[in-house]
Amino acid sequence: PNEESEWAVIFPNPIINQSLVLQVRGVAQQRVSWQLVNLQGKTLTQSDFEAQGNVHRQAIGVEALPAGTYILQLQTSTRKANLKVVKGD
Repeated sequence: PNEESEWAVIFPNPIINQSLVLQVRGVAQQRVSWQLVNLQGKTLTQSDFEAQGNVHRQAIGVEALPAGTYILQLQTSTRKANLKVVKGD
């Protein structure tokens, strides 16, 4: 199994409204840093949050982004993931 998909998922994907929801598991009380990059590797937006419980959901606004494909890069002290994000028209 893909370890990345076990601890972090995004939905809806493709994005159908103005924000996506990132759900992380098993990283309670850990700082989760994220950055949304385009396919050229340029950082478009970034932030971090502390996961409050075993399952934590965080909304990320993407209303300013044009339609396209992006990569959401996640990092904690112990884990990393790269999640593909698709935003439709």
